[in-house]
Amino acid sequence: MAGLLSPHRIFNGFIIYKFLKYLTTDFKNMPAYKLGIIDDKGKFLKKQKDLVTAEEKLASNIFFRLVINLRKILMKVPLVKTKLGRVASALFLVKEELDQTDASGQTSALIEKSFSDFCSQNNILLEDMLLNENFSCDFEPSVGDTVEDHEGKKVEITEQPVVIGNVLGLNIYECTTNNQRTIFNKLQVEQNGMRLQQEQKEQSTS
Repeated sequence: MAGLLSPHRIFNGFIIYKFLKYLTTDFKNMPAYKLGIIDDKGKFLKKQKDLVTAEEKLASNIFFRLVINLRKILMKVPLVKTKLGRVASALFLVKEELDQTDASGQTSALIEKSFSDFCSQNNILLEDMLLNENFSCDFEPSVGDTVEDHEGKKVEITEQPVVIGNVLGLNIYECTTNNQRTIFNKLQVEQNGMRLQQEQKEQSTS
């Protein structure tokens, strides 16, 4: 019937609504906080495997955990280079999770656009900052580099990373370290990584 929204468009609208709601909701007002899963700073107090009730699992499913992490990063002012990179990687993981239920990629594309709009409306010039920083990174991540992942953990790259996507103009890389998947981009590579230290050492001995 004319005028009726398709189930897919209704689903997209619901997901975007929940995404933006979590981005703008104080941690204390989130169901995950009221259930003792996170504290007032968004830090997770319970691991996913320790959640028992259906209410707990719904309040802290993978999608909401990723959005909570994204909000935590955005709240850290100023957004220095590694924090900017973590925003892009966290957003990529949100999109990747949505692609599990929407193979067309339409929902994840709408999420990226809604996130960009959200940043613009809140005077967060994220895309301009990312573009400027990206131009200054003229290297490719390599074995030996140290990166800060989307949760802020320091990880040393032990295998050659590969590009698996692009978010907000940044290539997203993937590699496996200590049997764990690591997602990152150039802005998350520490400038004092082992590769750069080695280059400096070689220059000093030449």
